[in-house]
Order: sequence, then structure tokens, then C-alpha cells
Amino acid sequence: MRHAMAAVAAAAAACQPSATVTQQSPIANLQTYRVALVRATAGADAQGWTAPLEAVVADRVARVCRFDAVLPAAQAGEAQADLIVDLSIQRLARGGDGVLQNPNKAVMDVLLVLSDGAGDDLVGQAWIRGESPAVFVAGAVPEEIAAGAVADSVARLLAASGCGLARVDPPPAEEEPPGGGTGAEDADSDAVARAEQLNDEGKRLFRAGDLEGAATAFAGAVAIVADPRYYFNLCFAYEALERYDDALAQCRAALDHNPSDRLRAKTQTRIDIIERKRAGK
Repeated sequence: MRHAMAAVAAAAAACQPSATVTQQSPIANLQTYRVALVRATAGADAQGWTAPLEAVVADRVARVCRFDAVLPAAQAGEAQADLIVDLSIQRLARGGDGVLQNPNKAVMDVLLVLSDGAGDDLVGQAWIRGESPAVFVAGAVPEEIAAGAVADSVARLLAASGCGLARVDPPPAEEEPPGGGTGAEDADSDAVARAEQLNDEGKRLFRAGDLEGAATAFAGAVAIVADPRYYFNLCFAYEALERYDDALAQCRAALDHNPSDRLRAKTQTRIDIIERKRAGK
């Protein structure tokens, strides 16, 4: 009887879509955000699935979050969003990863990156794998089912981060000009501009899933101008790479370089998160 029940359970599991979060940095409190923009990118082989992924993620997030609006990029127009939800489709394939390939099974690997829409600051990231059932479902498109599994996982992550709670006012905005930390006074305008370019490139690479490239770009920015924002971004990249000691060193360097009150609080929160990760908690 036990074997029969196990077989039934296995068969039922094979009929269900699934999603796993393979790598995640805890996401900041999302209660202060009001309008979320969902945008997806992909290589040529998955380009046709960016708009469907945007749409299904926007729909699932809107169901669980108390944002004023959740907009897929294709429908956003001129709308201003204070939370950017970037989805980079890194892989879309049929067959699964096992020795026995199943043509009915679609696998979609996505990098989720959350950014603050006002300051373009990195907020959080997660690697998500969505899979369709291993059995054929009449009338269903496996890639659509895999995208739906990814969307469910994104919605759960955001809900766990406070998007379903009552909205609260964000802290007062603080202007932090490029190269605004300790050491910037010794840098000329050309050096500051080069550092900003590297910092922007690092964020672009991070959102595209090139974490090593992002860390290299952020380190290059720090080498030119000792700006606490650059140290924080380098800390964030090292955290995503699970280089926790290096991450802590960079976050502490950010605190040593005259950050704004908002960045100081965000950096201290990051330090607490990384220390818990390093301790395996």
C-alpha cells in the first residue's frame, strides 16, 4: 500500500508545475513602494517570451501586493514607477536536466533583480527556475506553464518582503551627487564621470546576470573614487556571489566614507543580512 501511495504521489507531482529559488539575497521592505514596473529581457532564443513573462508576473504580483499599480513594460507608457522588477531569461529549454530528456518539459531560468525606480539603487535579487509538468497536458504550452511557475515564485518573494502590507511613507529623499563620499574632493570631474560610467555598467551587468562582471565594474569605480554608493554596490555583488567576507569588508568601507543617512541605514541592514547568511541562519 505504501508503494502504491508513493507512486500516486509521484504521478501527481509530475503533473504539477514547479519553481525553485536557487540563489537569493533577502529583499528590502517593500511597503514604501507604490507603482511597480515589470520588464523582461532575453537572448534571441527566448525573445518571444519576454512580453508573456512580463504580463503573467504583473498579474500574479498584483494579486498579492498592495501596490497602486503593477505595470508590464509593454503597457507602461510614460508611467513613473518607484520599484523596477527586472526579469532576465537566462535559459529556456525543453527536456529538463536529467539523463532522460522529456520533450514535454520546459525549463525557464530567470534572474530577478529589484531596483529603486527613483535612485536606480539595487534592492534585491533571486535566481528562479520555473518548470512545466513532466507529463503532456492537452492544449497547454509548456513554456507558458514554466513562466507561470516563475511568476508565482516572484509574487511569493515580494509578498514575503512586505508588498502585501499597508503602504507607508518612504523616508525623505536625499540628494547624493555622483562621487559624493569621502575622497571625492580629491577627484576631478573626469575621474568622477569615469567612475559613474563603471558604476552604471556594473548595475547593467548585474541585472543581466553577469555577477562577476558587475563586481569587476564596481571595483573599478571604487578604485577611481571612494564613493560609498560604489562600495555598497560592490558589497551587494559579492553577497550575490556568496563571497561574504569580501561583501562585509565593502559594506563596512561604505560606512567609513560618509554615506547619507539613508545609505547608512541600508548598508547596516545589508551587513546584518550578510552576517546571518555567513552564519548559516
